[in-house]
This record gives sequence, C-alpha cells and structure tokens, in this order.
Amino acid sequence: ITIRQLTEETNAIFQQDVQALGCLPPDVQPRATEHIAEMIRIIGSLIDSGHAYAADGHVLFSVPSMNDYGRLSRRPLDEMIAGARVDVAPYKRDAMDFVLWKPSKPGEPSWPSPAGIATPGRPGWHIECSAMSQEYLGETFDIHGGGIDLLFPHHENEVAQSESATGKPFARVWMHNGLVLRDGEKMSKSLGNVVGVGDALARWSPDAIRLFVLNSHYRRPNNLTDEAMAAAGAGVERLRNALRPAEGGAASTIDLDASRTRFIDAMESDLGTPEAMAALAAAFGALSAPLGLAASFAWDLPAGPSIVLAAAGLLGLIAIPAGAQMRPSASQFTLASLEGAYAYANSLSNVASYAVFRFDGRGSLSVDSLHVNKSCTTTCEGNREISELRYGTGSYQMNADGTGIL
Repeated sequence: ITIRQLTEETNAIFQQDVQALGCLPPDVQPRATEHIAEMIRIIGSLIDSGHAYAADGHVLFSVPSMNDYGRLSRRPLDEMIAGARVDVAPYKRDAMDFVLWKPSKPGEPSWPSPAGIATPGRPGWHIECSAMSQEYLGETFDIHGGGIDLLFPHHENEVAQSESATGKPFARVWMHNGLVLRDGEKMSKSLGNVVGVGDALARWSPDAIRLFVLNSHYRRPNNLTDEAMAAAGAGVERLRNALRPAEGGAASTIDLDASRTRFIDAMESDLGTPEAMAALAAAFGALSAPLGLAASFAWDLPAGPSIVLAAAGLLGLIAIPAGAQMRPSASQFTLASLEGAYAYANSLSNVASYAVFRFDGRGSLSVDSLHVNKSCTTTCEGNREISELRYGTGSYQMNADGTGIL
C-alpha cells in the first residue's frame, strides 16, 4: 500500500466520523504534501535571518537565536535543556535546536532540499503547520487549538519558527484541550483501552458523545466511563422530551432571561461549557410544559422557550425529536440561505426536486441543500420562485439528526 492510499483511507474514516458527530466542516482542509513550496520559503527566510542553519543534510532552527523561546509552555530553560540532551545529534549547534528539514530515508517521500543541500529530503514535524496556517489564516491569526500534549515541543516550536520568520505574533489565543481518559487511565494500545470515534459511535449516540464532552471543561481531562456515557444519554433524552408535542398544543411561557444570562456568561468565560450546560438543564427543568414544536415553530414560540432552543443550538445539540411537523412559509427563509441554496441547486443536473433544510436552534430554519430538477423553467429561475415552489405551504418532516426533507 502506498502512503497516499493509506492517508486517503484514514482521511475517509475521519471525515465519516466528524460528520456523524455533527461537526461543521472547515472551509479548508490543506494537505502538507501540497505545501512543500511554502515550507521551503519559510526555511529560506529563517536561514537568511540567522534563525536557522544547514548541517549534514539537515536544516535546523537555532533555538538560542530566539530570546523568549519557551514563553508559550512556560517551561524553565534548564528543564528544557535537560530533556534535549538525550541522544543529541552531532550536527546540532545547540542541544535544543530542532529540525526544519531532514534527509529522506529509502522509500520515504522526498523533495528537492533547500539551502543547497544535494540530497532530497522532507520537512520536519513542525514547519508544515506554520506554512499552512500562514497560507490560509495569515501571519497572525486569532485562535490556535490542540491537545495539551502538543504544547511542548510542537506548539512552542511553531511559535519560534513562525515569529522568527515574520517578526509578528503567531496566534493571539491558544486553547489546549485536556486528554480523554478511559476509566481514569490514559488510553494506550499497550493497555488495550483505546476507544476511537468509530468505536464510540457504535456504542453511543452522537448527541450523547457531544453532551459528554460539553459536560467537562475543554482544558480538563475527560474521563470516559460507561456511567458517564449513560448519564449523557439520559441528558439527551431529557432535552428531547422537553421538545415533545405539548398536550392541547400549549407551549411553556416561562421567562428564562436569567438562564439566558447565565448561559452567555459561562460561554464567554473561556468556553465554560459545564456551567452553560447547567444553565441549559435548569432552563429545561423550569419549563412549565413541553415546547410543543408540533403546534408551533421556533420563531412563533414565547421568548423563554426560544432562549432554550437557541442555547441548545449554539452547543450543537440535536434537540429536535423525530416526527415533529413544521410548516414554515416562504417568507421565513433568509435571503442568504436562499441564495446559497439556489447556487447549489443550479449546479445539479438530472436530480429529483426536493429540499433538505436544517433547524439551527436559534429560532430560524436554514437550507441545508436544495435539489431542483433542471428540466423545470420559470419556477427555477430565481430565489423567490424556488422558495415558493419548494417551501410554500408543504408539510416538513424533521429527522432526529436535525435535518428535514420535504
């Protein structure tokens, strides 16, 4: 099997998993092997400015050239030096210097090397991230995330090479998530306790997994246990039960402004999702009756229940039960949604006419995808015609995953 075949297979599994979890797709998903030129450009800049040097077929970043190396991880210099002195390569000027480019071994991918190095090579571990982030986010961007295990040396080295090359701050905010434990122990192949996303989805619903993650602050370790997942599953059911059709068509009218304030304050305090979930749970518990979505759509609900739906939607929780019937009118769709839907529909051919929409939990309905047979003429020429044709007075079936089909 080739490396490309392996990566394609792994990527397909990843895409399937994140889609099942309800994660929004990123705008760009770059590949390191398609950005070698950008990496070589940064390496050349670092050599020219004295922050990197070539030695024995390698290009290395000179850590002493950056005065505040270690600022991100806040590690004492002597601790970093002690850790770096294990099997120090003879071509390094300093024990802490790290690789930007290295020779390729037989059978490994390779490209023409920078800095006049004759033998082909490949980039080091850290430089690819700096190159791709600069390409798509700019020299300085707002938020950089990652696991706490990447703080040092990976993220520290990203900062060093990026800021030394540009002279500008790299990322304004760093958000490091804690590790996921299994029954209180670190997951490892040797212990046989690794639970992949696919394994988790085979046992628990995507919504239960999402709620399990939200119940712990992102910076703290998250302990995956059967009991915790059972509690998360029960929590999802409580959210769904609050949205079941109300008896007699009457929905709750309680004022939930205090819960709304508590929820927003929690989310604005370093994404305090545990407190936000507590506010959401209290709001659902305070409702005097189910929201009654079978009788009324979100924007027709009283302010209190709409706040609850907005909070659940913001967290990406699917809190719409299967079987809920919605009857929105064409005027309740935003122009932006219709324009996007029409552009999508206009690119299709030889398909049946149907619409897939998504309820976002914020009191509005947006078009997820719109499928219109291109054989139609006048009714397919503009946004108004499409909205009236597909959304006028029809009955809409809401699915458990948050989408609906005409």
